[in-house]
Formats: sequence, structure tokens, C-alpha cells
Amino acid sequence: MRSGSSVRASRLFWFNLSALAIVLAVNYIWLSSYTALLDESDALLALNGGLMLVAAGWAASQVIKLVKKEWVEATSDGVASFLNTNRIYLALIAFVILEWLASLFVGGLELKDPSGTGGSLMVAVRQDTSEPAEKDWKHWDAKKPYHDGPWFMIPWQSKEATIFIQGVPHKQARVLPWWRAGESHKLEYPHDFLRPVILVTAERQLVLYADQATNEKKPYRLELTIGGVKYGPVDYDGHSVWVGCGKLDGVPVPADVQTDARKDWEADPNPTLLIEKVLRPCGFDEFKVEIPRGLATAAISEPGKPTPKTQPVAITVFQPTGLSNQVHHLKLTLPPPPPSIPR
Repeated sequence: MRSGSSVRASRLFWFNLSALAIVLAVNYIWLSSYTALLDESDALLALNGGLMLVAAGWAASQVIKLVKKEWVEATSDGVASFLNTNRIYLALIAFVILEWLASLFVGGLELKDPSGTGGSLMVAVRQDTSEPAEKDWKHWDAKKPYHDGPWFMIPWQSKEATIFIQGVPHKQARVLPWWRAGESHKLEYPHDFLRPVILVTAERQLVLYADQATNEKKPYRLELTIGGVKYGPVDYDGHSVWVGCGKLDGVPVPADVQTDARKDWEADPNPTLLIEKVLRPCGFDEFKVEIPRGLATAAISEPGKPTPKTQPVAITVFQPTGLSNQVHHLKLTLPPPPPSIPR
């Protein structure tokens, strides 16, 4: 029916228009939440730009009406007639259902730095527990969310992923298909990655002894007990050792540990061992685990000798509150020489 030169909007017209709005909203949410096609700022900009374009189009149509009213009315009548006489909302609803069915088979991860102060970070995501190769590392501007996906998966199953962000311990996550992921696919840096790690170092003389023993094919053995759980033993060649993370996690050696090591080695004419062994810690598969909180002790022993070569030492491992206190330092030292007996 015409009223003047316009077509009235029927109930079918509003069904079609509502279905179109739902499709646009659903696709916007999926694209911005689960893929790297849109990050939040670009998506918001695109949405605002779309709204501005609609507003500008409406304003332009009002201006054009003053110049060529008949042409504008014919165009608007044609669009309205199409929405009034075609059940396109059924196709749009079917499209959303197909998208939901597709979401049963895909999943992904989102990383976000709420503070936006992380700067440029290196990120690697593995769909297993293996260490990342050089090609796996990507730059992440922490001012924007980082997305990894989509991943194909079976609807009723999940995938184990390992997320590496240089500077914090790696994290293992369980990735669910989109349809049942909820908020579980979203991880915050650094909060969700903070956990205690231990850096085991040794005094200069002990490093020299361990290096010599390794060269003689008689390596020392390092063993830890943390919260009543034993870790190791592993061969010890004098390197500083990460416990609770790996070398590729890129957790920085605290400044006070570096200062202490340089002071300990300042009389050494050859600083190679200081740089290679002390300031560049290594990692062992046995120690790349999430360690418990509680009392931590460590000891180094020589092959065939039941008593430890080092003095007893213990620290308390606690949950860090930030990047500044995530590393617990445990330094091993040799026992003092026995007192001389006067003759």
C-alpha cells in the first residue's frame, strides 16, 4: 500500500530488518572475539564508521529529496517493497544457524593486556606442549588484543595449547570450541601467567668445580625439594638453572642477582664463565613444571658420594604479585673449610 509516494513498513519488513541486524551483530562479535580479522579498536572504529555512514546517507537523502524527490522516493519504495514481499529473514536465520554449526568445530585464543603498558612482546602459541621454533614467534602490540585461531577441533573435545610470552613463565591452556568456550579462551597478561619460578645459582668456586667435573665426564648432580615434592636429580655443569619455567620463556635474571654474580666474579680475569654459566641460565625438562608453594631446598652432590657437596640452603616460595617478584633466588655455596688444628 502506498501513502503518498512511500511504501508502508509491514510486519515482514521489520522481521527482515531485525534478522539483518542480528546477523551483523553476531558476525561482529565472532570476528572481534575469536579471530585476528578485527581487533577491538579497529572493530569499534568500523562500527562507528558504519553508523556514521548510515547517518550521512540519511542526511544526504534528505538533501537529494529537495533536488530530485521522485528518484529518491522510487529508490526507497523499491527497497521497502523488497523487504515487504520477500522472506529474507528465513535465509538470514539459516545463515546464523550454519555459522553456529561451524563454531562447533573451531576454537581459538585471545590474549589481552588490560593495562596496555606491555609494549611490544614476543608471543608463540603451540597446539601441544613442545617448545616453539623460531618461526613460531610473533610480535604482539599489547595495546591491542592478540588472537590465535581459528583451530579445527571436534565439538565435544578440546585442545591443549602452550602459550609463550617472553618475560613470563609459559602457560598451558585448554582450548574449547567457540560454542562452549565462554570466557575461557581469554587470557590476561601478565596476571594469568604469573607463577613462582626459582633461579638456582652457585658461587664462583662451585661453578669452577662443576665445570671441571663435567669436562672430566664426572658431572655433579642437582636435586631440589619444593613443598615436599622432589625434582631431579639432573646433571649440573655450573650453569644457573630455571625451575618452574624454561630457557625460552625469557624470564629476565633479576638485577640484584646479576650484581651479586658480577661482584662474586670480579677477581676472575676471564669473565666467559660468568656470562655463559651464571648470567645465561639453562632449563631442564624435569624442571619445566608449575612448582608448589612452600619451602624449597636444593643440593649438589658428587657421583659416588652420599653427602651433599653444598651447604644446606632453603627459601620460601610464594605466589608473586607482579613481574618484579616472580623470581625466587636460591644460591648454592660450598661449606666453609674445616678449622685448622694447631700443632
